[in-house]
Amino acid sequence: MKSKIIFIIFLFTIISTKIIIDGPELISICINNLKFYETSNKYKKYVSNLNFDNTIHLTYDINKAKKYCDDDECMMQFDFLHFLESFSIHKNTFNLEKQVNGTYFSLYFQRINEKNSFCIFKTKINGKFIQQYDITKKLVCNRMNENKCKIIYGKRARKLLESEKNFVAYSIYRIIDKNIKNTLDNYIK
Repeated sequence: MKSKIIFIIFLFTIISTKIIIDGPELISICINNLKFYETSNKYKKYVSNLNFDNTIHLTYDINKAKKYCDDDECMMQFDFLHFLESFSIHKNTFNLEKQVNGTYFSLYFQRINEKNSFCIFKTKINGKFIQQYDITKKLVCNRMNENKCKIIYGKRARKLLESEKNFVAYSIYRIIDKNIKNTLDNYIK
């Protein structure tokens, strides 16, 4: 029984979500704006203990959407809102050096039947990299024993390659979109 309770607590610390929805029809509008790709589990070779803290806000109110904008580029889009049918803003800041941490922000705007709909997704990510190793090969000769030589294999710690960091980042984007879709689907049920 204790193990089940610990597992449930552990499950909720991995993905926590805050949802604010002004109208149930916004869910289908916002799900249509998300892109879904198949995710492989190969990222688990590089990252462990991924935690996602999601904030999902679906609204018709422009003032509620503006409070999520923290730069001039985002606010400039709201100035031209009367001329636009739709727009999207994505900002991602990841630190992929010793730990995986950062934020993922998406804001979708769409005008449907003279109504402005805003879909805001903000996710904080935390995780740890798994130490990667290179295989080393060394030739060791013993002069005392008639110069007999043998090859000794070892491991040397290394940093992640740039291609591996990119793979981890794209995998995280896909996981976030999938988590948001699953959360909104479960909210409908």
